Amino acid sequence: MNHSLLEIENRLENQLNSVKDLSNFDRKITDICTNHLEQLNSRLRGAPFNTTNQIYLCENTSKVIKNIRENDSLRHHYNKMHNQCIVLAVSFFTSAISDIFRYSVQKSSEIGTLPASNEDIKLSIKELRDLSFNLTNHIADIILKKKDISFQDMQSTVRTFENYLSIKIPKNEPCNDIILAQASRHSIVHNHSIADEKFMAQIKSATPRSIKQNFKVNEPFHYTASEIEFITYAMLVFVQDLRTQIQDNLRIQ
Repeated sequence: MNHSLLEIENRLENQLNSVKDLSNFDRKITDICTNHLEQLNSRLRGAPFNTTNQIYLCENTSKVIKNIRENDSLRHHYNKMHNQCIVLAVSFFTSAISDIFRYSVQKSSEIGTLPASNEDIKLSIKELRDLSFNLTNHIADIILKKKDISFQDMQSTVRTFENYLSIKIPKNEPCNDIILAQASRHSIVHNHSIADEKFMAQIKSATPRSIKQNFKVNEPFHYTASEIEFITYAMLVFVQDLRTQIQDNLRIQ
């Protein structure tokens, strides 16, 4: 188990930073190439070569790569990769939310601050025996397994945290951005990034949001690197606010 809620948050932040790095992969490549070409050009111009003939220098090549970088000429080739970045970001987020729930239930049950939920959970004698009749040490996993909770969508996440931890998640802009990302992930994975009627219904109430205000029905959509940054920022804000609520209400770290 993680040692603290902050540890889970920090892990998510590192993971989302890797997603942002991936979304800017083309820029990193062009920057590296430009830097190496400029260093090579400088050495060729200096002693012992003292080269001035453009035929033997790489200034033109360096300019071409700089233009690619400044104009983002390769960006459109990365549409599929950018969409996969959304899939990856949502996966990291879902994993973090699951860990936060599991940790919060477990810790609050240990210190006696776990709210008295009205949810029913049925266990057989065999299941109790397999747990050595120790529910406190396994309560989080029992809830997740018995209620088949996956945190794949925001509606389920909001309901789960309210039902079992009395944590009310506000439906604000970061929340709506994540709803958009989750719906997008499903479409990217299962429907070739097409904004079909099911997708449109999923994001209909996700307003206000910071990006992608308009979609065309039954047409493909693509994310940009800057839009990915908005999504990852929303995820971090969401987790930070959730951590603060849990710490204040359940008195755990």
